[in-house]
Amino acid sequence: MKNRILILGILVIFTLSSGCVYSNSDIKEIKCFDDVLIFDENGMFVKVGEKWGKINKDGKFIVKPIFDKVCSFKNGFTVVGENNKYGVINKNGDWIIEAKYDMQPSYNDESRNFVIQENGQYGFVDINGNEIHKPVFDYILTGNEEILIYKKSNKFGIIKNDGTVITQSIFDEVYSCGRNLFVVKFEGKWGLLDNEGSYVIGPILDNVKKYSSFSEGLFPVKYDGLWGYINRKGEFIIEPMYNDAWSFNNDLAPVRYGEKWGYINKKNVFEIEPVYDTADEFVDGIAVVSIKYLEKDEAKTSLRVESELEYNVINEQNYYISMLQNFKNEVVQNGDQVYGIINKKGEFVIEPIYYNVFIGEDDINVETFDRKFGV
Repeated sequence: MKNRILILGILVIFTLSSGCVYSNSDIKEIKCFDDVLIFDENGMFVKVGEKWGKINKDGKFIVKPIFDKVCSFKNGFTVVGENNKYGVINKNGDWIIEAKYDMQPSYNDESRNFVIQENGQYGFVDINGNEIHKPVFDYILTGNEEILIYKKSNKFGIIKNDGTVITQSIFDEVYSCGRNLFVVKFEGKWGLLDNEGSYVIGPILDNVKKYSSFSEGLFPVKYDGLWGYINRKGEFIIEPMYNDAWSFNNDLAPVRYGEKWGYINKKNVFEIEPVYDTADEFVDGIAVVSIKYLEKDEAKTSLRVESELEYNVINEQNYYISMLQNFKNEVVQNGDQVYGIINKKGEFVIEPIYYNVFIGEDDINVETFDRKFGV
């Protein structure tokens, strides 16, 4: 027998027989549906046959079952499909954007607009359904609260969320690098633009960390073959002198000096000397680094890792250190790249004996050399 769904108030129970909706605690009315999607405090979407509608907490339809698909829900808006086209309704079922687009409209949190697609081209409409810009772009990307990045004729430009074009599509690449600033690539060089499309620093840079942003007021850039740090005015605060560099976090930034990585402060002084093969940015006072495992005792050829699940207090934060328990046969060979975690003094708080290490929000996962993960 076809599976149905039983709904009691806001409780959903999957059954092997017909499912029902009880309209209240007195069980005066029963309704049955083929599927449900619980969305908001106003009710849920239910499927009747092949169509979707929306009921309130009393089981009454507030949106009749007329939609072929219910695709996504965000900020009180629901993307729905009808006759192979897509649109958007509000929580009461009123059309915000009529179902006339080829792809699902996507809501942009920062600009509070919907990106739409028609005949392979992109445009955007506001939350009231007003068309801000017709679908004429090859693609539209999130910029910030006021700005979107668009692609046209294989080049990029920036446009305000009210449809005002700030720059023509003349750039090879454009990325947001923080509030009101963008890094742009033009004729092989990188520069920095503000929200009005004016250059903060012209296209003179060799490279930038294009997926990074200004952190603690500074941004790593490459100029004349070396990396340094600029402020939001485009001024060099730390002159280019490093072979590579990443963003500041916890007042320190990882930089590569020659072949090794260390950590500098904002006065361009090494707080942790460059002795590592790789170095990540600090997170809550700790950072992942790697070195090559070199066995000092020539009589030994490997290091055996023996570890169990445990809680470790690191820099006054209680991290759950997790790995699969009691591995006693993981072998680190001489010359392998091994990963561990250091504190801001450069002290190892997790020894460098692992194939990889990942820092999460409240846990640290270590991966042993047989490629097994902790959970």
